[in-house]
Amino acid sequence: MIEVDPGRFEEMVGAALDGLPEELGQLMRNVAVTVEHGAGPPGLLGLYEGIPLTSRTSQYAGVLPDRITIYRQAICAICRTEQEVAVFEWSEEQLMVRDAIRRFIEAEIKPNLDELEHGDLPPYDIIRKLYATFGMDQMARDRFAAQLAKKQ
Repeated sequence: MIEVDPGRFEEMVGAALDGLPEELGQLMRNVAVTVEHGAGPPGLLGLYEGIPLTSRTSQYAGVLPDRITIYRQAICAICRTEQEVAVFEWSEEQLMVRDAIRRFIEAEIKPNLDELEHGDLPPYDIIRKLYATFGMDQMARDRFAAQLAKKQ
């Protein structure tokens, strides 16, 4: 656990928001991000309250902003250093994983987004491809085989 001064924590949140990719920042119109300095509800680091983009219709107007609440004490409780709290300073390995996931999303999910959101395209083939791309299918097979061997 680390204790981060409330003012410093708010600066870190602001820096993280400023570092969001532009396309994500554009989707955050009418969203207020606040920091709650208490622990918040058990098990939560943050909470989104509002109307998801996928549920908004042409009638969405004149409404209060959606709200994202970030719970400072809950985040500090699971971190050992200020860098862990800041998360936006990623290692080379984390950047490689992030970039691989972004490439997958660009190639496999974005072209099918409308069909996926409206239920016209079942997600199973894309999920299978995601598992295969990142080796999760093999990890699942290995774990299953290990569990079978353990039971025998």
